[in-house]
Amino acid sequence: MDNKSVATNKASVATNKASVANNKASVANNNESVAINKSPTTTGCGSGSNEIGAINKYGPNNNKSGRTCCGDVSIETGTKVVAIVSCVFYMGLALFALYYNSIVYVIAYTLIACVCLLIIFGLKECNPWLFLPYLILGAIHLIDRLFFCFSLLKCATQKERARKLPAWYGVEANYSESAHNSCLSLLIGLVMGIAFFVWTYSIIFRGFLAVKELVAQHWSLHATRLQAQCLARSPPGLPRHTGTARVQRRVWQMPGRLLGSIDVTNGVMKQSMPTLTTKI
Repeated sequence: MDNKSVATNKASVATNKASVANNKASVANNNESVAINKSPTTTGCGSGSNEIGAINKYGPNNNKSGRTCCGDVSIETGTKVVAIVSCVFYMGLALFALYYNSIVYVIAYTLIACVCLLIIFGLKECNPWLFLPYLILGAIHLIDRLFFCFSLLKCATQKERARKLPAWYGVEANYSESAHNSCLSLLIGLVMGIAFFVWTYSIIFRGFLAVKELVAQHWSLHATRLQAQCLARSPPGLPRHTGTARVQRRVWQMPGRLLGSIDVTNGVMKQSMPTLTTKI
């Protein structure tokens, strides 16, 4: 009996040492997580927010796509600059149209300027869906400019097209050498404008993806905290690592949209993170 007791005690001591080692590993992981969360954010939303930390992959600390326009400018900064410049530009066009009493263009350019302001507000509030109006209008505008560019290309190469080109495109009704030169000038300017617009549009689109991923990371961390709280609040009589311990939690990003879920079975977390557009 004494030998059996000694063997049992040794097994208990070994189990306790293994538990201590596991606890130390858990403490190390927790310290690492705290260090990550306290790291200065590079593409965080709002003013000086470091809740997400440096785990996002869009900033200089892990610069996968942080080079937006020049040097090490982050996507957040590049997107904000493009949105402000675009807003000022369209407001200038609205004032120019107002000078010529073109009310339709005044309203149109003012609405586009407001859409640009939504981008700035979306960056501040970490709401990627506020980018969508600009992205949709930008895609429509780009398609329209491409069709116009195709018309100017035909104007520059075919005399009949130049004769029929409307006067409000800046070309005379009757074909002449000056009309041909006007077509070429407009075509070159339009191509350069399209290239610049595609560049700025790509910055806005990448900013949309960055904010969307930041939101997903935020709720991923939130789901992990919920899982830890669920395990900590388990009833004393319910075994946590053996038996039938099973906890399920859903994490909501907004009403009607499921961001993710965690499933804890026998003390092991299984986390699923569908896309932000997954509907219930």
